[in-house]
Formats: sequence, C-alpha cells, structure tokens
Amino acid sequence: MRTTIRKPEAYVFNDYSATAGRGLRFGQQKHIAIDMKKYIPSTLLLACLLLISGSIYAQSLSGIFEKEEPQFFARLTPTQVPGEVQLVFHFTHSKIRELELSVWIQDLGANLQDSEEKMLMRGLHTIGNRHRDTVLLTGLSPRHFYNIGVDYQQPSALVRKFEGKVIREHYRYPGSTAETTPQLAEKSVPAAPAPQAYNQPPQPQQAPPCEDPSLNIQVDPVGYCGALNRPAVIILCNNCQGVPWDFSVEVRTEDGKWQSTRVDGRPQAALGVSPRTEPLCMINPGEYYLRVLAWGENCSMPVISTLGTKIQVGEAAEDRFTQRSGNLPSPYRQQPAAAVRVPEVCGATAIATLTGKTIRGSVMLPPDTECSQFNPYINLTYVHPGYRDINIGDIPLYGGIEKPFELDLDEQDLTRGIHTLKATVFLQHPDLTRPLAA
Repeated sequence: MRTTIRKPEAYVFNDYSATAGRGLRFGQQKHIAIDMKKYIPSTLLLACLLLISGSIYAQSLSGIFEKEEPQFFARLTPTQVPGEVQLVFHFTHSKIRELELSVWIQDLGANLQDSEEKMLMRGLHTIGNRHRDTVLLTGLSPRHFYNIGVDYQQPSALVRKFEGKVIREHYRYPGSTAETTPQLAEKSVPAAPAPQAYNQPPQPQQAPPCEDPSLNIQVDPVGYCGALNRPAVIILCNNCQGVPWDFSVEVRTEDGKWQSTRVDGRPQAALGVSPRTEPLCMINPGEYYLRVLAWGENCSMPVISTLGTKIQVGEAAEDRFTQRSGNLPSPYRQQPAAAVRVPEVCGATAIATLTGKTIRGSVMLPPDTECSQFNPYINLTYVHPGYRDINIGDIPLYGGIEKPFELDLDEQDLTRGIHTLKATVFLQHPDLTRPLAA
C-alpha cells in the first residue's frame, strides 16, 4: 500500500469499495486536502456569532427594558358628559423611542373592595417617548374608585412580551347620583344583577340628615384691616368634623336692622372644625350688636348665635374731630371728592404647600380683573388659635402674575392637622381716603 503526501497540510486517504461476492478490493487513492488556515478562523467566527445571539436572547428573556422600566405620567379631568373623564398621559425612558400599548380601567367600587374585571378603553396603538396621548374614559360611576392602567410592549424587542402597569391608582370619579343618566348606562358595562334583586327598582341614595352646627364665637378687639386696626370675629364649629357648612356675620346698631358685614351679603363656605376669622373692615365706625348665622350640611334653616355684648368698631370720626378741634368744619366737606366706582369683590387665586417646616405658595389676580387699576395688595396672616398669628405682610398684586410667599413654622405649629392662612385684598386709589378691603 502506498501513501502519497503532496503538501504538509494535506492528507491522503485510501478509498476502499466493497463488491458483492468478491470481498474487499483495493481501489484508487483519493486525496482530501484540508486548508487549516481557513478552517480555524471560520470556526472562531461561528462560535462568536453563536455566543452573541445567545447573549441577546438571554437579555431579551430577562425583560424588554432590562432593569429600567418606563415612567408614566397621567392627568385626569372630568368632562361635561356624565360618566366621562379625559385621560392625558405620556411616558419617559432613556433608550426606547416608542411603545405599543392599550388602556384599561378597573372599577373598585365605592369602598375599594369590589375588584371587577378590566374594561378596555382603547385598543393597541403606538405612542412616542414624551409624546402626550389623550383617551376618553367612559362608563364611570359617581363616587367610585378606579385603577387606570396600560398593557405595553416594545415594538423592536426580540420577544414581544406585554407588561402591565397601573398609571393612576385609586382615582375617585367626582360625581353625584343625579349624573347617572340612561346615556351613561348605555356606555357603561352592565354588571349581572343578583337574582333576588333583578326585578326590584333602584333605591335612591338618601342624603345625610341635617345636623345644626354648634358654634363658639369670640371677638378679637384689634389688629386687623391694616392701618384701620379693626376687630375680628372668630367662629368655631364644634361638631363640623369633616363636613361642609356655611355661615354669615351680621351686625346692627341700637335701633337698626341686622345687616351682613359683606358687601354681597352672601353666606361663606367653611369646612371642618378649623376656626374662621372674619375682620370687620367694611362697616362704619361705631358700636354694634353682632350675631352669626350658620347652616349645617343639608339644613334649610340657620342656627343663630348672638354675642351678648356690644363691640366697638373703630372710633367715630365726629367724636375725634369734636374732642380735638371744637366745632371747626371737617376739611373733607369743603371739597367733596368725586364718586369712585370700586369693585365689590376681588377674587384672588392662591395655592400653598407645606414642605418640612416651610409653607410656600403664591397668589394671583385674574388677568381681566377690574381691581388692577386700584393698586391692589393682599395681606396674608398665618392663624394658630390660642398660640400666635404670624403676619406675612402686604404683597402687591398684578393681574395674571403669580406673587410668591414663604413662611417658616415651629414644632408647636406642626402639631396641628390643618394650617390656616387668612387673606384680605385691599384696594387703593388717590380719590379714596383709605384703603378698602375687597
């Protein structure tokens, strides 16, 4: 047997073939040459490709977003249609550009215990990173709590895996029983009624009974209304914990009629047991009797509490002039000032937040208010009954411009469950003898 070696990297194999009935026969020699220089790099490249694809597949199985999940931000606004809420949301992520997702809601009932199935509000669609999406949520029941969530996936992921996430938890739809209409019932997903209650008419929800407020009235003699140094009425409802109530302050002279201390004469809204402080800035100087009318929740008739003693509001101008100047005429009567039309109400919008020991907030007048031409300013005071009042000071106001303020509290202030800020808007004008509280 001969073996021929042509090149150092080539090998020669003998080719044996079998013939039926003839046994083995020595055949021709076949030369098989293997190029080792090309074989080794190809093997290494194939191994690297298998390693990379395995690594990518392992990463895709661990999650479509690795350790970072998308962050969702949602805002809910009820519309004028009963049972309908507008959802505006977006997501942020440091790597991906878009998501495919669907939006659903989950009805938790009025007591956060009735966990129903998810109801689809919008099917699968694509939104971009930091791009807002708007969805109308329909079929919501008044005073029910809802979880609003999404099922999402990354379109470019190797494994098209859906993830579920609640983007707003325990949202309470602010409605009333009057908002439940046949149109709402058609939009909502009907629940299977209990067999025993199938033919029974729906029971109307009864309002809580009227409970008359129990009032405690005090008078702080001075320190209010800026330079006028007027008294103020402090009103406390002892049994109004967590419920709304209304009140009105009225005064009268010895033989006069009862009149409201406010120009519009309307009752004011209050909530809970926090004391309400009402400065007497709009009435003329003199001695007055005082009473407070208060309406409890669902009460048609007020409770009247009358102060047992008279109160002195300022000092009569005629008395001051007579004591100091005899019978000389007042200089203001020689040339009476022209009539000035002053707005009765200046509605300012305010917001305040307690962060640690500091209250930070801002106040603003509407851009189209009539009060801007009267150089308005607001007087802010922090009221802690029985402990102290902190006067933040006078803040000038301009229509459409937010004016910030800041106040630091101590440990005794922080022991309260509620923090009260008293605000009064004053108007100034060259034809006015003094600032007016609006």
